Parts: sequence; structure tokens; C-alpha cells
Amino acid sequence: MKVYKSLHFLKPRLLNILLTFLVLCLPILREQYNNGQYVTHYRPITVIIDYFQHFQQPHLLLVMAMFILIIYFVVSLVVFGGSKLLQQIIKKK
Repeated sequence: MKVYKSLHFLKPRLLNILLTFLVLCLPILREQYNNGQYVTHYRPITVIIDYFQHFQQPHLLLVMAMFILIIYFVVSLVVFGGSKLLQQIIKKK
């Protein structure tokens, strides 16, 4: 029962899902060619959609799924920490 309480912040909430989707829409994946002469930035959501359209490398889809889970975990931690911090500030007043 204690494990359930400690992982309670991972429960899907609207704020967690919206922030995760927002992060996935940012151009955070970077690709570089020829000693930095050609640099391209990709949005993770478009990379995932391309993997579904051209399903030639399934292991890359697995890597992107793990990336999404890591992003969701980090966003959930930030939301949980922010809510605890706000509760402490409100209790002080």
C-alpha cells in the first residue's frame, strides 16, 4: 500500500497530459551533419507520426515510447513538486 502512495503523482491528470503534449510539440530533437554545417531540429510528435507512417524500424518506435514515458515522468515530478510548494506557501499565509 505504501508503494501506491509514493507513486500517486504518476496518476494521469489533465495538467500532466497537456504539459507532456506541449513538451512533445517543442523542437527538442537535434540532428547534425558535417561538423556542424547542417543542423536540423525535430519535434518528437512528428517523429513518432513518421515512424507510424513508415514502419521500417520498430526499435526506434520503442525508443520514442521510452522517451515519452521519461518526459511524462519528469513533467509529473515538476507538477507534483510545484503543487507541494504552492501548498506550503498558501499554508504560511
